[in-house]
Amino acid sequence: MSKKKLYGKRWLMFAPGHDNLDHRVDRTVNAIVEAGNDLTVFFEDQRLIETDCRSSFVYPAQIVKTTGISFGYFKMVFNEIRRTKPETQALTIYVHDSGFIGLIICIIASVLKRPGDRLIMDYHDSLEWELHFQSAKFINIERIRIILVALVRYLFKTVLQFIIRIDLIVGISELQIVQLRERFGVRADNNLPIPNTRIKLSENYVRRGPSAILWVGNVSNGRRFEQCYELRDKLKRDQNAPFEKILFIGKCLNDKSKDLILQDSVLELGGFKSDSDIATLTLQWKAIGVFFGWDDAHGSGLNEISSVNKVYSYINTNTPFLIPNNQLNMIRKLQIPSEFIFDDLEEMAQRFKWISENYRTASNLVTSLKDAAVWDADVFVMLKSEFIR
Repeated sequence: MSKKKLYGKRWLMFAPGHDNLDHRVDRTVNAIVEAGNDLTVFFEDQRLIETDCRSSFVYPAQIVKTTGISFGYFKMVFNEIRRTKPETQALTIYVHDSGFIGLIICIIASVLKRPGDRLIMDYHDSLEWELHFQSAKFINIERIRIILVALVRYLFKTVLQFIIRIDLIVGISELQIVQLRERFGVRADNNLPIPNTRIKLSENYVRRGPSAILWVGNVSNGRRFEQCYELRDKLKRDQNAPFEKILFIGKCLNDKSKDLILQDSVLELGGFKSDSDIATLTLQWKAIGVFFGWDDAHGSGLNEISSVNKVYSYINTNTPFLIPNNQLNMIRKLQIPSEFIFDDLEEMAQRFKWISENYRTASNLVTSLKDAAVWDADVFVMLKSEFIR
């Protein structure tokens, strides 16, 4: 939590890569406005989602449409900050971005800051992983990508850290904020870790039926959906564990991922809009949620710092789950019991069999996690108290 409450009333938020229905952005917007501030939010025109005209929903802040990410976008940021600067009160600039673009905006904002202005960066990813991921889109040679990322890290640590003047970093975990400082030299006077949590469901769900592997979330490169099949085969071959299906709730983001789920053992249950949808779709199964971590071939540290959406969804829906032991932040902050943590395929299969045979006990362990976790309402209070002038 910040030691200083010196934010001005006039706020600008730049949210490239997000839309106006993004929950993390909207929660922040509501906290800023309810704290008594005057806020304008800049969304890319192509990402704005039209709400139902019959709905009573009114966005709590002024929305400005912008172009997509290009030189013109950064020129717009420069002009808006310079034009909006009030002469008699401080300006607060909030950068809500989970990629490298956000740091470029922070550089522009830092150059334009006056005494009394405040700059907040809300960064909910691993910068190093993001650099590897984005550079792979236009550089095919891995060695060149590694050199490029190393050069960016060197540039930040030797030059740009003395230009960027951030007053508050809102991150997903304390480990993520530490990594940003140690690897790139990006730091702030104050830090506020905000997990990717959910709106807490009041109901504690009870499941009955055959055991099943549950995958929640999108399928794309690097998300390791294929390990569901490895677990399935291991269970059938070695453990003789009760197993019926792989339940898939989510979307396939490309043709390759669509091919990945086309097997008889996969039962597609469709998409979801909330955790209550997940609960409803899986009540007839003794579902065991899985999360395998990300394919972090370059050692960016993404797994160690992460705050995993689907793990919060599993807990919120009283679903026992399996999580790899490299998820340090999640395991420590939530105090996940050892019965859910695995090191390799062998141990994962053993954990699955134990949960299947002791499903009620495992469900009670999840309920204890649910009672102790930080949920959306708690986070909102933290944000609002931070942003009160």
